[in-house]
Amino acid sequence: MKRWINIADHGDAVTLIKELAPEFGTRIQDQKVNNGAHTPDVRPYLTARETGLALAEVPG
Repeated sequence: MKRWINIADHGDAVTLIKELAPEFGTRIQDQKVNNGAHTPDVRPYLTARETGLALAEVPG
């Protein structure tokens, strides 16, 4: 694994641990998003700017 981008909403109860970098090292980049009232819903995660930027870095 070259790098992992962890995207989590502060209020999402499903993602109990929001920051993975302290546990797994410098190859993990933690990104916070705000899904509003739809915290556990996957759609806000998939349409978040942070998710798009992470996917744009994947080699074609």
